[in-house]
Amino acid sequence: MKIFKVLGGLVLAVALVSVSTAGEKTVLKFAHNYPLSHPHYEGAELFKKLVEQRSNGELEVQLFPNNQLGNDRQIFEAMKLGSVDIILTDQGVPSYAGQPLWAMLQSPYMYRKYEHALNVFRSPLLQQLYDRSEREISVSVLDPMWYYGVRHLTTAKKIVRTPADLKGMKIRTPTIPVFIKTIEFMGANPVPISFPDLYLALKQGVVDGQENPVATILANKYFETQQYLIPTGHILSKNASFMNTARLKALPERHQQIVKQAMLEAGRHNDKLMLEGEQATQGKLVELGMKVVEPDVNAFREAASAGLKGWLKPDEYELYSKVQAIK
Repeated sequence: MKIFKVLGGLVLAVALVSVSTAGEKTVLKFAHNYPLSHPHYEGAELFKKLVEQRSNGELEVQLFPNNQLGNDRQIFEAMKLGSVDIILTDQGVPSYAGQPLWAMLQSPYMYRKYEHALNVFRSPLLQQLYDRSEREISVSVLDPMWYYGVRHLTTAKKIVRTPADLKGMKIRTPTIPVFIKTIEFMGANPVPISFPDLYLALKQGVVDGQENPVATILANKYFETQQYLIPTGHILSKNASFMNTARLKALPERHQQIVKQAMLEAGRHNDKLMLEGEQATQGKLVELGMKVVEPDVNAFREAASAGLKGWLKPDEYELYSKVQAIK
């Protein structure tokens, strides 16, 4: 908890006071960790444009991209403290604040395709989770799903086709338990490393590989350190936008609706960019020197699913089953 206390002071010093206004203009501070070359950044820019236009300049959105205010956990804590208003971050991050079901929603091989995932996050089943997060930790969900891409393995030196090939290998994962366990179930030794530190860890050989969507691999230049792309498709990865509940409810109702609708539109714009670019992005990675290795996806799916069933708590597995049953 010490790091969060220190961070709160740092962010307050850097960002000043989030609830500040300039005349009749209300400033909303929006932090995320994605570089300018990523579709998430373009989506955030669209959100800013829509909010400012539709509020006739009464709302101003200040963007803090590319880890400017810290990693996912740090900006989430800053948003809870009130020094940042809005964040776009991994869906699993609220699990650190006593909402473990959020992390389970990033489980391996959980969604059949993008459309299935979108239906899940628009469902009454998930609305119960959003209401609980607002009630219990004062975090409001603006848009529960910004498509981040299907996650694939990459390795620096070794060709991997089956879970057995991963034995003894160190694979970087995000610091969220479900990601860590997924890589463990798939046969490797997971090494949790914060996203801002990943490139250097790959360059220095701290780990043998990592896993991310192709857009992230390209945008962050992981191809410079990784030779093989292994399209396991083990997690359909999604991020979410959250807002400090007190801050949201302090806005006039008209402004609340502008913020919510703009975030939904920006999210679907991001999704369109991500989906259209996935195939082309893989081609670019090949042009940049990566080699595509076709894995035995069924073997990875079976290994991950078997491990997941024994690891999830009863309420988590119940939600997992209900999610899979949604059409």
